[in-house]
Amino acid sequence: MRSVVPVLVLAFVLLASNAVLAIGLQRGTLCRVDEKVMFSCPVRNGTRLVSLCGSKDLTDKTGYLQYRFGRARKIELEFPTQRQGSQEMFRYAHYFRPQVDRFSVSFAIGDYTYTVFKNYEGDIEPKVNEAGVQLTLPGQVDHELPCVGLGNGNLHELESIVPCDKDDALNMAECP
Repeated sequence: MRSVVPVLVLAFVLLASNAVLAIGLQRGTLCRVDEKVMFSCPVRNGTRLVSLCGSKDLTDKTGYLQYRFGRARKIELEFPTQRQGSQEMFRYAHYFRPQVDRFSVSFAIGDYTYTVFKNYEGDIEPKVNEAGVQLTLPGQVDHELPCVGLGNGNLHELESIVPCDKDDALNMAECP
């Protein structure tokens, strides 16, 4: 009986990963297999995913960028719904100095601001290495969903693709 358990576990893992591939998503993301993973991580104890997905031809002038939140078979929020010109609907903020790197990409839906972030602070103890998504509504306490782990993808690539957020204090230098 003992030798059957590892085989059953392996079969379950293979079936689950094949189910994700069958619906056309890259493993551990809400990005389709024909998209670039700009950022993705599990949140809420791993029950949901947050992903920033871009078309393979994503530049500041071509392709599209979309934020997705939810589960592989049930995306709860996708922004924007229209892909054309989607890069203009996002803003980046970046702060860097030795041993500190903070980067975020944000967008607004009505009064709500969503910010995907990845922060590293190596000049303090304990060191901070975190990622997640933050929801802000004016006059209320920010709600943060931290990533389980640091996620994958490269938010920094978006610095040359989406406009700089001139109103974000993270951008201590002027936006280009």
